[in-house]
Amino acid sequence: MDRTVIQILCPSRSGSTLLGNVLDGHPQILHIGEVVAPVQKGRPVRCRSCAGVPCPVWDEALGASFVRAAVARFEGRAEGPGPGELYERLFAAFAGIRFVVDGSKNLEWAHYHEGRGSYATRHLLLRRDLRGCFASWKRTAKERGAAPGHHLSVARGVREAIEALDALARSADEGRCAVVRYEELVADPLGQARRLCAWLDVPPDDGMADHLGRAAHLIGGNPGPVLQQRLARGEDTGALQDEMAAPQRRFYGSLDAPFTHDLRWREELTREDLRCFDEILGAANAAWGYR
Repeated sequence: MDRTVIQILCPSRSGSTLLGNVLDGHPQILHIGEVVAPVQKGRPVRCRSCAGVPCPVWDEALGASFVRAAVARFEGRAEGPGPGELYERLFAAFAGIRFVVDGSKNLEWAHYHEGRGSYATRHLLLRRDLRGCFASWKRTAKERGAAPGHHLSVARGVREAIEALDALARSADEGRCAVVRYEELVADPLGQARRLCAWLDVPPDDGMADHLGRAAHLIGGNPGPVLQQRLARGEDTGALQDEMAAPQRRFYGSLDAPFTHDLRWREELTREDLRCFDEILGAANAAWGYR
């Protein structure tokens, strides 16, 4: 059976967790969330959906020590599992899975594993109006007590990353790279799911649009969609909400639809914020078709 690793690549706060959870609704696709960032930040390697019970992905198929060792080797800090071994374990553990979706959003991590296992690699580029990302970076910096202007430093780093992603899109072999827009995903999740199934050459599954009706076994990423899932299933969310800032808890806890276009930037960004945004990311946003 052909096997493929799909790397979601985008700026942070673009909606990669939501996109991965939609893909996870297909019986041949497994979304694992972010691998690199939680380990680098010293956070527990713990599934956000399997509260208090062993996770079939992160506890049984992989294990925290294996994941930490794999990231340490990627960073050149220590010996550990080599490139591709993490995905090989997952394919071996889940016989019916043909696609593993990694939402690490880390181009170096993607290149590190490419061509190093018995699987193919595809890139899924997620684009969003960067003003929405910018507002989220500013909001998060405030919630975490970061230094003033921290979100501007994030934006400058993202500008460089976007240049690399756009270069990848231009150079990728036909069929190996696809683009999804966040706005189109939330407006027509089933239509976008069917389009991606055609790209992957698998039969579509209408259950992909029901991301609230199932548990996605992932670490890292935005806990908001996971909170939505667990609230919809009537599960305890105390521990998950403890790691979320109050505004984030209120926003995701109040959503009454599985897909909601997050337009908070229109109210949160001041005239000065928008001036700074245009200076740093305005050209990139326009090149992506956002005005």
